[in-house]
Amino acid sequence: MIETLLFRSTIEKRLSTYYRGLVKLIEDHNWDKGTIFGQLHQSATRTGRLSSSKPNLQNFDGEIKELFGSRYATAS
Repeated sequence: MIETLLFRSTIEKRLSTYYRGLVKLIEDHNWDKGTIFGQLHQSATRTGRLSSSKPNLQNFDGEIKELFGSRYATAS
């Protein structure tokens, strides 16, 4: 029972944050279909690390990251 509730919570989070959220973001910004543009900030942290926003591309979980590719990636 607990496993089922945790699984449901995970699915609901992915739907609201990633799937529906990204579709809305793409529509709101009128981006090309299939392309997501995030913002990288070099001076936003004290340590000098990059941070990301709109959307936070660094915060996607592993299963969501598998859905993305780079237009610069080379086929092997």
